[in-house]
Amino acid sequence: MGPLNLTPLSGRKAPIGAMGVIKYTDVFGDRHLTEYCYSANIPPLDVKEFPRGQPIRIYGSYCERHNCADAECGPDWEKRASE
Repeated sequence: MGPLNLTPLSGRKAPIGAMGVIKYTDVFGDRHLTEYCYSANIPPLDVKEFPRGQPIRIYGSYCERHNCADAECGPDWEKRASE
């Protein structure tokens, strides 16, 4: 990504992160559900004056919800794991 492409990210106008759901059956035949969510926190950047070749430090944080496994995902987790 070139420096000009970072403008929306540094202004927090274009969020960046990852989220997903993993459903699987283990070798014993038990179903499982895992949810994850992670959001990147990009600091304000002066994209025109940022030194070329320097790393950009991006920190992240877990979302308040959707970071769980099996029963931690709520009372209906077994139903959702089998859908």
